[in-house]
Amino acid sequence: MKLQTKLCLIAACVLCSIATNLPIAYAQQPAQSSPIQVAGLQDRVTVRRDERGIPYNEAKNDHDLYFAQGYVTASDRLWQMDIFRRNARGQLAEILGNAVVEEDKRHRTFGFAQEAEAEVAQASPHTRALLEAYAKGVNAYITSLDVKSLPPEFLILQYRPQAWTPADSLLVVKNFFEALSSTWRFDVMRAALGDLPAARRAGLMPETSVLDVLVVGKDTKTASARPPAPGPSISADLVQELVKDQETETRALRRIGLYAEGWPPAITG
Repeated sequence: MKLQTKLCLIAACVLCSIATNLPIAYAQQPAQSSPIQVAGLQDRVTVRRDERGIPYNEAKNDHDLYFAQGYVTASDRLWQMDIFRRNARGQLAEILGNAVVEEDKRHRTFGFAQEAEAEVAQASPHTRALLEAYAKGVNAYITSLDVKSLPPEFLILQYRPQAWTPADSLLVVKNFFEALSSTWRFDVMRAALGDLPAARRAGLMPETSVLDVLVVGKDTKTASARPPAPGPSISADLVQELVKDQETETRALRRIGLYAEGWPPAITG
């Protein structure tokens, strides 16, 4: 079977392997390969890269396929993987200091780590087995690293990455969920203005735009549509908390490259 990697956490290597405690091969070019020893595989696995560096995995069973994918991903993006999971777990301050404590508090409040653990626990046996195989592949690469081969980010910050877990593979996706959930503060404020006259509320918090392109249905509401129920009163303190939360979120998303508001920047000249 074959798997073409589409994750943003992947980049460069080719490997071949044969059963438990067996060799894997690396190659920088399609015509080159060199065996290496990696424990944990059940049969032969081959990973090749095309001219754009995209890896293609070939394996005789699902376990080896996902194991190899974990190894390839970690070999190219281990630092990015680690910073993504630390961001979602609220563990950035352990390596970056007090400057990121508020970001850690925010993500621990969200409970992304607990949610990811619950998802693994509720997953089917087959899905859990694939997540575990991927994690074993990542950890096989981490185990192979020494001071000379450890990515420079870990050397600069003077720590080694912890073992990857099945939950980590689900956890990193929570960062994307956060980046795409950008309107909830407006929902809070819109609910707080629910007791205003409709025209005034629409002027302050418009729900539609002339730029909207509808595929199905209409923007206009029927005459029988009920007005929104009055929401909680909005105070200056609440507004300040929403602004503070927005600033914290922006810093966190920028740090891991997922902040897209205002991108691309305007071109002047």
